[in-house]
Amino acid sequence: MDEYVWQPERDHFRARPLVWQTHKGERYAVSYKQRHRFLPQIIAHPVWPSFRSP
Repeated sequence: MDEYVWQPERDHFRARPLVWQTHKGERYAVSYKQRHRFLPQIIAHPVWPSFRSP
């Protein structure tokens, strides 16, 4: 899955699909408002390309 590239000057992140990574390492593109509906109880954090752990 291609990660969504967030550009603060262009996008408001809550209105756009985000790439969420679960504790199992699975990734899904889901909007901020819909995250709990689609990923109940398994969201670890949104995955930002610039925030990725080495």
